[in-house]
Amino acid sequence: MNNISFIQDLAVVMVAAGIAAFVCQWLKQPKIIGYVIAGLIIGPHTPPFSFVVSDMSIHALADIGVIFLMFCMGFDFNLRRLTSVGLSAFIIACIDVTFTFWLGFMAGRVLGWGALESLFLGAIICDSSTTIVLQVLNELGHLKSRYAALIMGSTIIEDLVAIVLIAFLSGIGATGSVQAGDIVLRIGELLAFMVVTLLAGFFLLRPIINYISKYKNDELLLMIALATCFAVSLIAVKLEFSLALGAFIVGAVIAESHSADRIAFFSQPIRDIFAPMFFISIGMLVDPLMIFRNIWVIILITGIVIFGKITASSFSAFISGNDRETSFRVGLGMAQICEFALIIAALGRSLNITSDSVYSISVTVSVATMVINPHMLRNADVLYRIVDRLTPARIGGAMTAYVNWLQNVSPHRMADPVRKIIRRSLITIAVNLVLITTVFITVKVLSRYEAKMPFQVPDYLGGTSAILWLCGALLTIPLYVATIRKWQAISMVAAEMRFPVDSGISRNAIARTLSEKFIMFAGITLLAFYTLMLSSALFPSFHVLIIMLVIIGIITALLWKFQIKLYSKAQNLVIETFTGPSTPLYVEPLTALPYLFREAKLSSVEILRDSPVAMQTVQQLGIRSRTGATIIGIRRGEDMITNPALEEVLAPGDKVLLLGLQDQLDGAKSLLDGTLK
Repeated sequence: MNNISFIQDLAVVMVAAGIAAFVCQWLKQPKIIGYVIAGLIIGPHTPPFSFVVSDMSIHALADIGVIFLMFCMGFDFNLRRLTSVGLSAFIIACIDVTFTFWLGFMAGRVLGWGALESLFLGAIICDSSTTIVLQVLNELGHLKSRYAALIMGSTIIEDLVAIVLIAFLSGIGATGSVQAGDIVLRIGELLAFMVVTLLAGFFLLRPIINYISKYKNDELLLMIALATCFAVSLIAVKLEFSLALGAFIVGAVIAESHSADRIAFFSQPIRDIFAPMFFISIGMLVDPLMIFRNIWVIILITGIVIFGKITASSFSAFISGNDRETSFRVGLGMAQICEFALIIAALGRSLNITSDSVYSISVTVSVATMVINPHMLRNADVLYRIVDRLTPARIGGAMTAYVNWLQNVSPHRMADPVRKIIRRSLITIAVNLVLITTVFITVKVLSRYEAKMPFQVPDYLGGTSAILWLCGALLTIPLYVATIRKWQAISMVAAEMRFPVDSGISRNAIARTLSEKFIMFAGITLLAFYTLMLSSALFPSFHVLIIMLVIIGIITALLWKFQIKLYSKAQNLVIETFTGPSTPLYVEPLTALPYLFREAKLSSVEILRDSPVAMQTVQQLGIRSRTGATIIGIRRGEDMITNPALEEVLAPGDKVLLLGLQDQLDGAKSLLDGTLK
């Protein structure tokens, strides 16, 4: 690569990006649109000549842009936000992704595209953009509305699905196969990579980042974070996944560290430099002639995206308990595609799976939805009045009755403590099974490279594959122990519900014991059968297997308490990650901080003995989310509790120290006095 040519290409791209950003700012349009159009203008398909000498240099910079883009999106994703999006957002995201993916695939098949191209089209149109809708909602001042929270929560889930699709399509594209067996194996490999990377991030990377942050050296902190990001991205590529997957996971893990804000602050300018190069490279590959030749196909797919997403998102928002207007606004907000659509389109092009025409169509559809969607959201009131007028009165009444019924029965369903216990235990068991599956799939993948391993185990000891299986089994012992304990708790609760102790029937004690033992036995049998299916291909000869099972049994018996403690520590770490203070779905710009520092005030409120908030925890009160004020301390007698934990109980006589603006403090005082409901 000639140095002068590289500098010339870089200069052309930077000038084009600067002009595009200025024009989009002036026209109040998303800058991504400008970058893609700028790439089309300076690209090789636009006469009279290409402004860029070497496409390879721009593609190399674009790859770096993808890494920084996904790294920063991992920061924005934040695993804790998964617990705050709510059930409605999960339902909306699942139905929207499934329905639009199916629509895209079927549209591709109807247009005569191949199976792989149709798969890519479905993946391209299934994910709604967080960036575009956030910009419009902020402009309209609707960020605190109910429908905005649903949209933001749904797009978070869809971003996660898009990441999985990118990794999955990378593997399918590398093998060129869509056979069921290959797909299942690829999903297993993807699951293994993601879980192993996340666990390594939580238990290794995050403690390292927290330790390094003590040195107060921003350069060192940033270099460690970026080095990890590029290393994991490279590993992902070597495993035939994508750069985006590794960068996103590292960003999501670092987002849970104590230094996440510092790393994000210093990473953002680098992303702002390289990300436009990626979007410009997207536009450079678009052929204007392909757009004109396929204009009706573009209009058709754009209509599928807009009306398909409005239909799927509105329907799913409604069935999850939202009123008609809120559901319709959610549908409007979800009816667009952006960053991930362009990333998946570029992935298909780089793997030579999608043709030039399919690529140009996909990019043009993305740009079209980015242009149309903001106008739809700005005119949501008019559009809803039209839809409401066209809806028959009988159907409208039935929809209103359904929402009222669902809202009335929901509190009773959620208040059942027994169901909560069972649900939590089942979730824990499900997570443990995912981890167990990941370990054995990883062992299966490693066994493929048995001949290349630095050690070889004789056949009379079972061979290298058998030793790998033994190592996997030993690693999963704590997971099996925890699963059995959780299942034991479920069996006890289920037996007690069916045959209560205080029923007065003498035979209930025997029936309860038998039921508990039967449920326990059935669960252990199913767990053993599942393990057998996972690892049957790696089993050694019978006598070696018996010896290994004896070894596993002895280790389990001797280290039973240690395994419980080890699992408890890991579980506490995960709980801390997902239940700690979550990042809000929207953060005010940093320019608002000086105003906050100037206007913020301190105030204290005493908790009276007859106060309705007495003996409630800080988390139960939710002062921050309900009023905006923050509890920074609690004076209890002679002691001062600084920055109290969420589990801290407010006792009568406590003096709560609050920080916030005057209206926030007034709301917090009313809440603590019991006058604010």
